[in-house]
Amino acid sequence: MKIGDEVRVNCSNCGKQDKKHLNRISATPDNRLVVGGFVIGVLIILLAGNYLEIIMQVSLSFWKILGIAGSAIAGIPMFLWNRENKAVKNFNRYALKK
Repeated sequence: MKIGDEVRVNCSNCGKQDKKHLNRISATPDNRLVVGGFVIGVLIILLAGNYLEIIMQVSLSFWKILGIAGSAIAGIPMFLWNRENKAVKNFNRYALKK
């Protein structure tokens, strides 16, 4: 390899720099952004629905459309979560031959 089989990494506990073999580096998913996006999307749908209900008397079909929009907004973070987990799985599965 161009840079070698080992790289310098910082220890997350003590901050010491150490060499680590590339096969020993693993990824972990960070789901904070996905969960935050899901919560914000649900809150926007709930607030928009309550606001529109107060302003005008709406029928049941409006709530069906709002439910479909809410499902779409909730589905986007789920798609991103699935994509991130696949990327982490593919990264952790790859290993150099020794």
